[in-house]
Amino acid sequence: MRDAQTMILKQIKDEQFKLQKEIRSWLGPLILFSLIMIAFPLSIDLMNIGLAELFLNIIIITILVTNYLSIDDVFFEDFYDGTIEQSLIKDSNLYVYVACKLIITVLMKILPLTLISIVFAIAYKVNISFLPDLCLLFINMQIIFVNMLFFGNAISINKGSTLGLILVMPIIFPAVILFGQALTFLRLEIPIFSIHFMATGISIITCILLTFVTAITLKLHLE
Repeated sequence: MRDAQTMILKQIKDEQFKLQKEIRSWLGPLILFSLIMIAFPLSIDLMNIGLAELFLNIIIITILVTNYLSIDDVFFEDFYDGTIEQSLIKDSNLYVYVACKLIITVLMKILPLTLISIVFAIAYKVNISFLPDLCLLFINMQIIFVNMLFFGNAISINKGSTLGLILVMPIIFPAVILFGQALTFLRLEIPIFSIHFMATGISIITCILLTFVTAITLKLHLE
């Protein structure tokens, strides 16, 4: 048991070290997100729409695009330099490898992006009482998106990440609709506890199920 914990911690540290070296892969999308959120209001007439309304209209797609860019080809380098194969030899499966990738993605990409989103929500004069709901929505939304994009990247590891995005878009669209409905309810000041409950459940299920499926997909590529 202790050996397994040590192995997992080492895997997480290795993933963190690799991500810290590849600053562009996580800092670039955060900067792009910030630029979009700053520039978008400048490109439209704000006389007919409030800043808070604008924020709620664009935030979901902006976060989705940022998540896609931040994990573009997430498995590509590891696949071709033999890291995935070595992980398979050590563990006989790739579940721990994919799970560690997910944990580091949450810590170094999802949480910072959520924080930046909340800062922009305040700057866009979104109702302060909405912020706890928005924070939980953004975290669950990104966990679901990232798991789906991980799966898409695993499927198309030999063909490019764009193909993976196309393949998983049909299952991303329902999530986009769900979170769009949640923001509509917030706008109308309708309680969204049931949506939080559903979104949290879906994010937990995707973490377990899609991590497993992604690991199997990567293993099949090696075989």
